[in-house]
Amino acid sequence: MSRMGLALAVAGDVPPVLWRPMVQIASWAVALRPPRPLRQWQLNACVVTGTMPGRRDTARAAASWARNLFESTQLEHWSHEDIRASILVDDEDRARLLVAHREGGAVIALPHMASWDLAGAWACLEGMPVATVAEELEESEFAYFTRVRERLGMRIHGHRTPHILSLLEADARDGRLVCLVGDRNFGRGGVPVSWPTATGAVRVRMPGGAAHLSLTTGATLLGVACRYEGRRMRLVVSQPIAGGDVAGRTQGLADFFAAQVQQDVVDWHVLVRFFPGVVAR
Repeated sequence: MSRMGLALAVAGDVPPVLWRPMVQIASWAVALRPPRPLRQWQLNACVVTGTMPGRRDTARAAASWARNLFESTQLEHWSHEDIRASILVDDEDRARLLVAHREGGAVIALPHMASWDLAGAWACLEGMPVATVAEELEESEFAYFTRVRERLGMRIHGHRTPHILSLLEADARDGRLVCLVGDRNFGRGGVPVSWPTATGAVRVRMPGGAAHLSLTTGATLLGVACRYEGRRMRLVVSQPIAGGDVAGRTQGLADFFAAQVQQDVVDWHVLVRFFPGVVAR
């Protein structure tokens, strides 16, 4: 096992009574002298909100990122009751998801907020089995998280898998909820969109996969954002994003994502360059 695989295995066994206070202490310490990824988050957050985050919000952002890491490594040990009890979702939002899944299928796009793994685990328990794509980083890390997610009922495809869009189309037609993290573009392509911020729209590129799949399969396209509320996590579901082409639907997702991120930027786990020319040194 590699060092990363070993670290994840260890994190998966640390009880919450230990890691929660550890995370709080470490997050305040790291906020005193933020490393480059956290400085990049500060700059990204400043563009979104119009205000440079102070030490408190920087510590909260670090704690949110660490919480997601620990909980994601431990989800396979949670009971079904624990997973359900951890989710807050309005009846209207829950019904929108269930109806879309039942009537023609749904493609879900999420920003990098809070724990998308917990959201996927909850969806599987609600009768909406998830298919998704995971970034293939270090081999043992990818293998570890694939095992955890598959035990929770998800179907995982690596992002380098050949014919990935065809596989996801088949998943959608097979009754699976196709869920894609869709704010940050990983390649050189992507769809140009205008991302609304506190000081005006900024042009960025976002993945067009979710919009493309909704068009080719006829599935309903929905945005879902996650945010922490105390020990629980809230899911916010957009109205169906319909009409237009891939560019138009991706812009609809950008509008929804931007509004959700602006409301709770500390749970936005984008610690890399996102806005053109905004780079931590």
